[in-house]
Amino acid sequence: MFRVIFEFGGLTITTYGVMLALAFILGILLAESRAKKYGSTKDLVSALSFLILVGAIIGSRLFYVFTHASDYKAEWWRAFYVWEGGLTFYGGVILALIMCLIWIRRKKLNFGRLGDIIAPSLALGVAIGRIGCFLNGCCFGKPSNFGVVFPPDSPCAWELGVGVRVHPTQLYSVFAGFFILGILLVLERKKKRFSGELLLWFFLMYSLWRFSIDFIRYYSTSTYIFPNITNNQAISIIIFIISVVIMIVGNRKLANKKI
Repeated sequence: MFRVIFEFGGLTITTYGVMLALAFILGILLAESRAKKYGSTKDLVSALSFLILVGAIIGSRLFYVFTHASDYKAEWWRAFYVWEGGLTFYGGVILALIMCLIWIRRKKLNFGRLGDIIAPSLALGVAIGRIGCFLNGCCFGKPSNFGVVFPPDSPCAWELGVGVRVHPTQLYSVFAGFFILGILLVLERKKKRFSGELLLWFFLMYSLWRFSIDFIRYYSTSTYIFPNITNNQAISIIIFIISVVIMIVGNRKLANKKI
């Protein structure tokens, strides 16, 4: 609803960019504060967080541009304008995960333990990032009898027309992000957990949420790979299944150790 904070010359500071930066900063600070609890160091978590930051921004932008290629045919250089909005969460997750796996393997570190450290930060990042989406007017829902009307200079108005009332799916996702964060912090109190369980719980809950919310979120036709199923929903199904399988295996190994 409030896209631009201020403009000075050729510099434009947007609420989306500020909230995105805030999401990363608070996420990194949260992860760093948890490092000692898991037998890690602040410097190690900081290095991992920077890697995630780079992978998340590049991957999420590449995925978005790839699925909205027609939007950039006339002005291809706008593909680099990250501050305008247009980031796909799963694209960032996939590239960041690949980069982290390579880095952790080379450092001979415990992936599961580091995953448990950053899991709450991912949920926090989702919540804060979606506030930026709401203020920017992107990632909006389908037309609805109740909801919000975004201003004429918003992506929602450009796509659906001025005065159209839509589901505020961004705000739904803000609540979901904070809810997942709370659940993770509660699950963390369990005395017996296998390494990486918190990260798996994040992926389980987020993929289930993302699959559900996408039914009322507006998408261009290019993002649908099956009737009424978006590419994000397809990825959500895959992530959910993989997470469930790993969760079952991890719990069985933990049960065998108890015996």
